[in-house]
Amino acid sequence: MNASRPNSPPLLPIRTLIVDDEVLARKKLADLLKTEPEIALVGECKNGREAIEQILTQTPDLVFLDVQMPEVNGFDVLEALKAAKTKNAASAAGEVWMPQVVFVTAFDQHAVKAFEAQALDYLLKPFSKPRFQATLARARAALQKNETGAITERMMQLLQQLQPQATATQTFTERFAIKQGGRISFVQSDEIDWIEAEGNYVGLHCGRETYLLRETMTVMESKLDPA
Repeated sequence: MNASRPNSPPLLPIRTLIVDDEVLARKKLADLLKTEPEIALVGECKNGREAIEQILTQTPDLVFLDVQMPEVNGFDVLEALKAAKTKNAASAAGEVWMPQVVFVTAFDQHAVKAFEAQALDYLLKPFSKPRFQATLARARAALQKNETGAITERMMQLLQQLQPQATATQTFTERFAIKQGGRISFVQSDEIDWIEAEGNYVGLHCGRETYLLRETMTVMESKLDPA
């Protein structure tokens, strides 16, 4: 199902959607958003498939989008919206609404630099209330200036930059963010002895320690230097 929105700057309240597969992460964002009088929380999605459907039907102005989710991740959501937008343009069925997107991520600093260069904004887990408020202020200003089109293009550029590419100039991930008991820690790639698949996760075996990372084996292979 496709939906479109007027091309004029959105009026208050700012219709906002939360997308994260972790219940506590969604609750934290929802609690923070509910303290902002101009925000209207239109929904919460626990996976990427729900996010695509809700963005097309609810047409939110702003989406807080988790990057790492099983099966359909944050980048897949953007790719699906881009595909729907292209299909509708070709069939003259009406433009697919593209909201402002704030990435919620536990990526390392190299990826964060890409976010800073290309995305509207990002929230690096775990984030503070002042950092959240700064992100919201930036989103509010962008919405008032009706920058949705430009932001969408930058999102697509970001998608192309961060998707795994098997090229001669490919760079490999130096460390991985691991969530343990609500905390974020990092594992250096050269500390990993071997990897095994465990459902929607991979197990990183480092000496006597084993860490679970929400990722597929195929993606992990593209991120690790085979040398």
